[in-house]
Amino acid sequence: MIAPGADEIVKTRLRGMRPADAVVVSLVGDFDLANPLVTPEVGKQYDWRWVKGLNIALMIASAVDWKRTAFDIKKAEPEYLCVWDIYAHRGAQVVWRPYQTKPEPFSVELRGWHFGLDYSPFHEEDNKVFFQ
Repeated sequence: MIAPGADEIVKTRLRGMRPADAVVVSLVGDFDLANPLVTPEVGKQYDWRWVKGLNIALMIASAVDWKRTAFDIKKAEPEYLCVWDIYAHRGAQVVWRPYQTKPEPFSVELRGWHFGLDYSPFHEEDNKVFFQ
């Protein structure tokens, strides 16, 4: 199942093209943005293969269970993935962190290593720029 708002992006990708701007994936509702906007339902499983090689900004709030969505998107190999807390006005890049043992609950295994999600917080200046 493709998340709401992603249909046009998938059609574009099938023609060999990609969005010019970062795709906003919002778990907290609609935004009035020029960027392509995808609004998945929290807790539903979606096919995220279409994000491969794209820049993705995942909009979250502390009250939203967003980690499964971040993991599923990261596993689909976007070029860049960040999370942005719309109320705290803070963000972080989502990266893989290697572990010798399996981190729970989200991980992938590659050549005997387990990789789980980790977050590299934006610098204060970057938070200000992103918020604009």
